[in-house]
Amino acid sequence: MINKEKNSSALIVLIPSLLVALILQIVHLPTFLSDNRPDLLTLIILYFSMTNRIKLSLELAFFVGLTVDLITGSPLGIHVFTIALQVYLISSQFNFEKYKIYQQVLIVAIVNLVTNCIGYWLEHLIGQRYYEINFLYPALITALCWPLIYLVLQILCATFSVVTEKDNID
Repeated sequence: MINKEKNSSALIVLIPSLLVALILQIVHLPTFLSDNRPDLLTLIILYFSMTNRIKLSLELAFFVGLTVDLITGSPLGIHVFTIALQVYLISSQFNFEKYKIYQQVLIVAIVNLVTNCIGYWLEHLIGQRYYEINFLYPALITALCWPLIYLVLQILCATFSVVTEKDNID
């Protein structure tokens, strides 16, 4: 039910979508699917930082990355670094909402690939991961999931009448 008179906070959509993405991040899947899992948490944070619906996107990326590190048992700081770096690079270096969707997919793919390479390299340096080439597929799958995540979150924000920070100022 759409309520057009009352504007809602972005937290109504952000928190449940992050919880669903976190559950999908830690659920046990077969090895092929587990190795090629898209980075849905980063895409959700990226959407909300891109549309200016939240102000603290880097802090949120830090908290979500720390949560993923603690839940999955990976080295502390790897997910924090990769998620925060992706959100920082895309939100500060690109005027992301001005690009067409296929250009956004390309930007997400390149930034995700670079940060995944850095993350795998850091894990290899501390002895947690051996050299593999399987970080290419998750970056491609994450980029291909971007239009779907964007569309679903647009629909959810419209359904719950979530407005941007710019609209709150006016």
